[in-house]
Amino acid sequence: CFRSDLYAASTPLTVAAETIRSWVRRYREGGLAGLEDKLRAQRGGTALKPEELDLAAQLKREVPERSLDRLIHILEETHRVERGHIRRSTLHRALRSLGLSQSPPRVADQKDLDRFEADAPNDLWQSDLLAGPWLPDPARPGKSRRAWLYAFLDDHSRLLLHGRFSFRGELPALELVFRRALQRWGTPRRVYYDNGQVYRSRHMRHIVATLGLHRPVFTTKRRPEGHGKIEALNRLIRSAFIAELKSSRITTLDALNEAFVAWADVEYNRRQHGETGELPLDRWRKAVDRIRYADDDKLREAFLWAEHRTPDKSGV
Repeated sequence: CFRSDLYAASTPLTVAAETIRSWVRRYREGGLAGLEDKLRAQRGGTALKPEELDLAAQLKREVPERSLDRLIHILEETHRVERGHIRRSTLHRALRSLGLSQSPPRVADQKDLDRFEADAPNDLWQSDLLAGPWLPDPARPGKSRRAWLYAFLDDHSRLLLHGRFSFRGELPALELVFRRALQRWGTPRRVYYDNGQVYRSRHMRHIVATLGLHRPVFTTKRRPEGHGKIEALNRLIRSAFIAELKSSRITTLDALNEAFVAWADVEYNRRQHGETGELPLDRWRKAVDRIRYADDDKLREAFLWAEHRTPDKSGV
């Protein structure tokens, strides 16, 4: 498109694809009025009090991985500030002046992407493997060992279905998490994985086929952007859960999993999601009448290991 006035020649104006999408969404939601710029309630923003800034800086220095949202959440939950008093931009500027906050550099992607969302709960589940914290190795005193997290996320509601840390990110660990999610939240219509070898295993395909689900869908190789929702969850887990372990006394795998389940059920699933504007648990429950569960015998059969063998000429 072009921009012109009475005194200057027309000059080209470039508009990003995501900007056009935002215009379309705002028009669909509010008509022409939705395209108008929102007026700021107060010019200049609300300044932080010295004691509020000192406390936020102390929390940031204690755990540098804490995000702005996490810092604001801690300040509000501990009743140090009123809810809605601190804005992210204000806190970012204040911490940046102290050298404690900076935006990470991003590499621009030249290919256009389309956003998508499953139509209903349990229409699509996503899963991924996340590198977790280092814990004392129970088999080797004095040594540490990294824990790995498998988690499943409902695409429509962003509900964290189940997650569990283990010392080895192998197939049995993934199977256990998948089975617990199926038992508690029912069966999905489709599952969406990355190209990890454990997800492409024949046994994972066997589970899906036995339960009558759509065959697994995998991300395009070297193009994992479609897995964005589970990646966003992983970033939140790093900043809001794993980072906080530095100030905790958790030293065992059982204690770690117990804390993670509590965080998922109380903190994540019952807090308003920034994209949907709803609590993940409430959004999932809206279509609870459509949820179907697998029969116990069928579920047990799906997770049994099976092997096809061919006898030789001697019958072995």
